[in-house]
Amino acid sequence: MKTTAQQLKIKKFPFIIRDDDGNRIYYEEEDGYWYKREYQDGKQSYFEDSSGYWRKIVYKEGRKISLEDSDGYYRQYNRSDGNVSDDQITLNTINDDDNVRDDQITLNTVNDDDKIEEAWNILKHLVKLENEFKQDSEKLNKLLGE
Repeated sequence: MKTTAQQLKIKKFPFIIRDDDGNRIYYEEEDGYWYKREYQDGKQSYFEDSSGYWRKIVYKEGRKISLEDSDGYYRQYNRSDGNVSDDQITLNTINDDDNVRDDQITLNTVNDDDKIEEAWNILKHLVKLENEFKQDSEKLNKLLGE
């Protein structure tokens, strides 16, 4: 599938498209890497790139309500100032067979960005280990003829 720049036969890179407000809504490099963004009332509400990663932010009355991404990260913002009231991080794991969430890991943290980032990295590592375990189990079952 051709990228936007390839379809338009663009030769000068980086190729950038901006909306009427000057927000960068599309960016592409010569090697084919691209990303696109969407905005709601001047705030970024969606991001997607050529690697398949995406992030969606929902706003209500100008306040951030939730953030979700393709890595299974979900965060709900409950306070009127758009911050997390209970500092809760939820990581969803995905069932690769049907792309349906099959469980959640929730962690309550203190209101400290470094600790939240550390907790998030630990949770992502746990999901990676879980996926590797599933793959290894499937390989073992095939070898044993089960």
